[in-house]
Amino acid sequence: MNCESDDLDLEFIKKKNKMARRNFQEYLEKRLNKTEIAEIKKQALQEKNTLQALQDNVAIALENYMEQ
Repeated sequence: MNCESDDLDLEFIKKKNKMARRNFQEYLEKRLNKTEIAEIKKQALQEKNTLQALQDNVAIALENYMEQ
């Protein structure tokens, strides 16, 4: 494949994913009230932070192991 075709495919995928996220957001707004959406966002942020901390700790542990 040529580079131009790959770029077009990538742009198509990005637009499709953006539309899917926007459609899901609209779906949530229709099904849930603002308080429920805020709670979900809060939980998602907590999960993201927890996973980031886990990833950081694993990286540190791996780094320490490799130094030994």
